[in-house]
Amino acid sequence: MVATPLQLPGRERRLDEEPYRDLHAAAEGLLPAALKAAGSGPVALFGHCFLGAALAYELTRRITDTGCNGVAHLFVSAARPPSTSAPSPPTSAPTPKAGTTARSPGGGAKSSGRCYGSRTPPPS
Repeated sequence: MVATPLQLPGRERRLDEEPYRDLHAAAEGLLPAALKAAGSGPVALFGHCFLGAALAYELTRRITDTGCNGVAHLFVSAARPPSTSAPSPPTSAPTPKAGTTARSPGGGAKSSGRCYGSRTPPPS
């Protein structure tokens, strides 16, 4: 197997392109590149964080549906399984408000950013 990254419009080398606003449209849009990269062999997909994991899952479904390639494995990281509920905020510290900056013990500012898989913050 050969590792081949698939780049979404609006990111990295495709920064000037309009990004997808729909997960299913993104999976459909990436399917031809995924099939081309796979050739005639089986594939393994990797997705990181919420969006990457969901997109890799949707690509796995579409690749399997084509019948052209087998999927040897789906790897995901930094994402909960779809069967679990959303994580609750920690009880020992208040959840920072969107757009705020927290101060570290040393006095420096720290971002409260998290990986949400999109450019929009999570609902509060």
